[in-house]
Amino acid sequence: MKITGEIDIASDHIGQKADILVVMGVLDEVSEAISHFAMLDNQEQFQVWNGELITLIGSQENIVLSKTQTVEIYHGFIPPIQVKTYFGYRLESGLILFNGEQPIEVSSNQ
Repeated sequence: MKITGEIDIASDHIGQKADILVVMGVLDEVSEAISHFAMLDNQEQFQVWNGELITLIGSQENIVLSKTQTVEIYHGFIPPIQVKTYFGYRLESGLILFNGEQPIEVSSNQ
């Protein structure tokens, strides 16, 4: 399975350097609330994330933003899991913009 997303970059941010951020919230099977978070690192591996913005690693670092950024979120086998996927970008100033209101929801029952 391949999961990709697109980010429409704010016009003020086009041409600026930024880190692309990808975070998955893994849902608890019973409560369906997020039980923990994982972030995609620059080696295309998911690492447990403690929720602290200062420790958030970019999946792509120091890229120059264009009008639309395509983000490869995941490719490969998906085990039985339910996740909410958040992605966006962090400017050099530290400002983070992401799809907090519209996460990609993935549910696999394999």
